[in-house]
Amino acid sequence: MIEDLPLPLLNSLFSKISEVPTSQFSEMHLEFLKEFTQKAIEATYNEDNDSVTALREYEVLQNFNKALTSPETFFESTENHFGLPIFWNMLKDSTKMGSDFAESEALKMGIDSMCEILVSPYARFARAYYLVQAFKNL
Repeated sequence: MIEDLPLPLLNSLFSKISEVPTSQFSEMHLEFLKEFTQKAIEATYNEDNDSVTALREYEVLQNFNKALTSPETFFESTENHFGLPIFWNMLKDSTKMGSDFAESEALKMGIDSMCEILVSPYARFARAYYLVQAFKNL
């Protein structure tokens, strides 16, 4: 069903999904968010953009210091990343949320979900962005 929705409806549906506070995420919510994100990214995939994405990845790696200090030079918004920013924020903020969360099943599911989504060929456009974000947060 998700594959048949146009981008404006996917964005609208995602905005409703993202209203749930991270503190209220259950296993079922995280699994749904992962599946929705995978399907939405696949549905919005444009094969014609692969060469642009490959060039952007190359530019980021060649100019990594600049990408760290001025990411807006290389990356557009994260609007069509769907649940990836939520998973990223879970990972990034895990140390601030206390040891219980850092050792929780929810965090493990969030990390696994993010990795699973990013290895998909449809999510190639987002990989360099999250690589830069990871280095910025070291």
